Amino acid sequence: MFADSLPDHPDDYLIERDYERFERLDSPFNRTVWYRKRIDCPIENLIFDVEIKYDLAISDDPHCSYLDNLSYYFEEVRLVVWERLYKDGEVSGKTKVGQHTLHPITLDDLDKFVTVLGFTHSKSDVS
Repeated sequence: MFADSLPDHPDDYLIERDYERFERLDSPFNRTVWYRKRIDCPIENLIFDVEIKYDLAISDDPHCSYLDNLSYYFEEVRLVVWERLYKDGEVSGKTKVGQHTLHPITLDDLDKFVTVLGFTHSKSDVS
């Protein structure tokens, strides 16, 4: 199962694998965390985002370390497809054109899929 191939605390592990981290505060003790790999597709008007989503629960046990107070719960892997919007020949934004839940067996399998899509390590100016 895919979740079994992930570490208990994915931050450093996924960031070292070129994923960017994004977070949304749902409550003082619960957050949603995404790790995203952006793929600038060779087809000039498409962008692919491979996202790994977690729920992050934060406890406040004073007898535990900071890391021991964090519990990550894997939710899903998805592929989000964006189309670049142009105005006067310049990129003016993007619009979501599709989203699909992925079911890789391991993180290495997901990395192979990302390679096939054409991942190159570059931070895109289109967020």
